Amino acid sequence: MNRILVLGVLLCAGIGSLAQESQTAFAGSSTDDDVQIVRKILESNGITDVSVMSISKLEGTRIISLDLENKNIEKSSIRTLSPDIGRLTALQELYLQKNEVAELPEAIGGCTSLRILNLASNELRALPNSIGNLAALQQLDVRSNSIETLPPGFYRLKNLQVFQAWGNRLTSLSDDIGNMTALREIYLERNRLKTLPAGITRCKNLTYFDIGYNEICSPSAAIDAWIKKKDKRYREMQKCQVE
Repeated sequence: MNRILVLGVLLCAGIGSLAQESQTAFAGSSTDDDVQIVRKILESNGITDVSVMSISKLEGTRIISLDLENKNIEKSSIRTLSPDIGRLTALQELYLQKNEVAELPEAIGGCTSLRILNLASNELRALPNSIGNLAALQQLDVRSNSIETLPPGFYRLKNLQVFQAWGNRLTSLSDDIGNMTALREIYLERNRLKTLPAGITRCKNLTYFDIGYNEICSPSAAIDAWIKKKDKRYREMQKCQVE
């Protein structure tokens, strides 16, 4: 009887050890996968002298923060992002400012844990519609690009709190912006907006709103009154032709 008990204990211990090894191997594979994805992005842009771990922050076995900001413009910059970026499903923060990214892959929508996405000072003309899949996104920075319009998916970002888009070529916003009720700060100065949609008045949590240096010269009475509650002198900062 005792022999059977001892054998049972040993068998359970063996199974437990195998399970632990399996979990460790799986965890290691996750880390390896994330690192390989980032290394592929770097190498495809001719960057070979940067350690992946020096620009990453890990939580457990996954990369949760990735800093690809071009801090030295004399060095190679990021021009393209591999669709594999979408496999970084644990990524919470992605910093890509001051690069030469002209197109964001649709696969970015796979980074469903993203809370902060900084794309400032690149060469973007548009955002992929899949950006709407980033349900956890709270801060989006696309300053100093050449974006002319926002895709329908953008207006699905119900948890977005800060949207920085000054220095682009936006000519209009969808009325669906009124569904983005978590918005607290919107930076839209130096675009080409001629008016604002009525839906923006539903963004009740806005504490900061800047539309200077646009072309909002003849808004509807309702929009004019709403903007004046945010900035009484907004008209003085519009690019309007004096008749």
